[in-house]
Amino acid sequence: MLTRFAGESERALALGPMPSSDPDNLGLRLRPAILISAFSGTDHPEEAAELVDFMVNDPRVGAIFGGNRGLPASNAQREAALPVLSPTDAAIVAYEESIGQYLTETASIPPAGAGTADSAFLRLNEELAYGRLSVQEAVDQWFTETEAALG
Repeated sequence: MLTRFAGESERALALGPMPSSDPDNLGLRLRPAILISAFSGTDHPEEAAELVDFMVNDPRVGAIFGGNRGLPASNAQREAALPVLSPTDAAIVAYEESIGQYLTETASIPPAGAGTADSAFLRLNEELAYGRLSVQEAVDQWFTETEAALG
């Protein structure tokens, strides 16, 4: 997500964990940028499984895509992607390594509608940045759209 917001900025960005009252439990989770699945009713379950396995685990995919679909979740792909990562993605890798001791729990799958809420956030942020919405209007619209998306 940092790459989306950093863009081509020439400002130096730094990463750090959210403040926590418990220094031994920062509440951090690693979550893959992309979750890949296949339809359970496919006429080609073996081929679908092979494709998912290839996209998630094959080092060639990591070398080709680097970090432009988010950092690879598998170690094999991540190692293959390291030489082609952008400076922002390389900073994310370094940050993740620095907090590795805290990453002990698996992140849950986002609820249905989370992508819609994320898209609304980005769109409303742009509207706010261009002065087409006030802060209060953006907040109100985001909550309205997110509540509808999450049901």
